[in-house]
Amino acid sequence: MPAAGAGGPAGWRTPPAPPGRPPRRWSDRKVGAVVFFAVVGLFLAAAGVTAVAVHAAGDDGEPVAAAPSGPPLTPASPTFSDLPTAVGLAFQRGHCYYWPGPDDVPCTTPHHFESTSDTPVRLSRIDYPDGAAYPSPTEWDTIDGKYCGPQAVEYLGYELDPFGRFRVQSIRPSEDMWNGGRRFLRCGLHTFVPVLERLGVQENEAVTGSAKGADQSWIYPIGTCLTSRPQSLFVADCAGPHEYLTIGNIRLPETAGGGPPSSAELNDMASPPCVFAARVALGQSFQLSPTETIGFQAIRPESWRAGSRLITCVLSYVTASGEPRSETGEQHHPAGGPRGARWPRAAGPAGTVPPRPVLAALLAPESESEQNYRK
Repeated sequence: MPAAGAGGPAGWRTPPAPPGRPPRRWSDRKVGAVVFFAVVGLFLAAAGVTAVAVHAAGDDGEPVAAAPSGPPLTPASPTFSDLPTAVGLAFQRGHCYYWPGPDDVPCTTPHHFESTSDTPVRLSRIDYPDGAAYPSPTEWDTIDGKYCGPQAVEYLGYELDPFGRFRVQSIRPSEDMWNGGRRFLRCGLHTFVPVLERLGVQENEAVTGSAKGADQSWIYPIGTCLTSRPQSLFVADCAGPHEYLTIGNIRLPETAGGGPPSSAELNDMASPPCVFAARVALGQSFQLSPTETIGFQAIRPESWRAGSRLITCVLSYVTASGEPRSETGEQHHPAGGPRGARWPRAAGPAGTVPPRPVLAALLAPESESEQNYRK
């Protein structure tokens, strides 16, 4: 089995360089939404897939220092001026709300906000005395974390995955309210949805289901096309340029000690099911080439400790030397997978909720040789 080679972008590893050729180093390039590792050749052979170019995760034995697996953009929190009827609304802990009413709706129906408290949170006059300037977006993020973060943990009963699909969100005072001394927040949770970027904005789409007790893992629907940019990864239109196609989502087993997996453990846990996912999603006739490899999503130690266990498997497009490359158009859409690479848009409170793509692992029955390998 080939050994892991030189480091690539944060969390990547590349194959050893051929004799006489220095290993590639991409220390200045990071992908901030998710990081993928290619699958090891032995597992590919076991699944009947020919591997020409093989990439492996790091062999340092330490938990992978992957880039953040959360979404690249944060929808702006609404203010009371955006939701004028919200000023006198009695937000209730555990209730969900649909914008722009806001309408108090069951959490089993589409909503934008899940309240974590019955009472508003007043900002400290020590932190924000009279005359303090209206906070910037970055400062609001800090305020949300300080004042609403503890409420979220208490409400859920466990820590938030900092790179997962749930984020602390507040309904904030407008600038006029702030300047008038009405400095209070309504704290809650927002669920991110991987959707096509529009004009640089990640949409604040409605979701179905409570955050409480839900898996926090940030994963993508099968058939999603992804493109990378500095510090981020975006959902892309499959008709346009993209570097990855998602082919399955798998649940990682627990480690022997319960802690985050090392690079080697992550390879052992994720490689076989991702290869099986590729075989099921892309068909038995699909063959890897030097420019098409199978990979999987890294998982941050912080995410593991928060209970996240799901990761996404991908088909990665690379150059003959292993560098990421763009593919325009998509010939490998997984059978039965979505063709537009996005979650379905939720209907309003009175409408019906469209079905969401299945995010279960695509695991084909193991062959006898695969069962023997596991032994």
